[in-house]
Order: sequence, then C-alpha cells, then structure tokens
Amino acid sequence: MHHPTPFLAQPVKADAELPPKIKIVLAYENLSAALWATEAFTVMLRQSPDGPKTQLIPWSFSTLSNPDFSAQATDVAAQADLIVIATSSNFRLLPTFLENWLGKCLSGKRGPQTAVAALFGRANRPERSDSMRLRAVQELAEKAGCRFLAPFVTDGI
Repeated sequence: MHHPTPFLAQPVKADAELPPKIKIVLAYENLSAALWATEAFTVMLRQSPDGPKTQLIPWSFSTLSNPDFSAQATDVAAQADLIVIATSSNFRLLPTFLENWLGKCLSGKRGPQTAVAALFGRANRPERSDSMRLRAVQELAEKAGCRFLAPFVTDGI
C-alpha cells in the first residue's frame, strides 16, 4: 500500500529561522491543484503558533504562458521565498513555457534561503519521485542552489 508523506525531499532544521513574512509564488494549472497547494502550505506554516505571516501570489499556467504576463510573474517570483508549481494533470514532461519561466525565476536566486516545491498529481496520490517532470523541477532548483520540496509516496504500512 502506498502512503503519501509530507513534502520534504530534504530535511528542514527545526532551529532554522524563518523570515517574519514568507512570500510564496504559486504557479498552478487548475483550481484543484491551487487548492491542494494552498492547503498544504497553510497547514505546514501554521504548525508554529509564532510562525511567519505569508503572502501568497498565485499565477495560473495560462497566465504564465502569455509573454506579457510571464515577465511580470518572473519579477515577482525572483523575490519569493518559496516557488510552488502545482498540477493535477498527468502530462509526462513539464510544459516548455513553465520550465523556461521557472529557469528565469531561479537564474538570480540566492541559494538555500529560497525553496522550490513541486506538487504533481493529487493530494491523496502524489506523483512518484522518478517522474521526468518532477526531476526537471528538482534539477532547476538544485542548479540554483535552492531547496527542493515535494510530496512523495512510500511503500509499506
């Protein structure tokens, strides 16, 4: 039986200081993907009663595919603490416009203070770690020196 587990592809140190306000840019494919991402990060960030405030800035894939809006979204995401890519579709590869957009966002990033999260699949059935599109996002994050977060499936109990 497969059990989805919380995000972390890398451990988070409990003593790590979080900024007083976390800026999250959410690139989402559809409403169900946006809701999954919003719920997942809201729960995660509320675990500490003195936790940071968040600013969520959503951008739909259709908006990001438009060159006029993509540039504005890139500027906003370049200043984000967390960039989340969320999709519930099962396309095999990351759409080119999305991969290009994320690459531009991360080109000037400042390393591990920034995280990139990939929510692919559904909340109760996240995509497996060997997915090509998941690896594409992970490689972009690692190239920029950013943390990578993703839900994963484990076998067992």
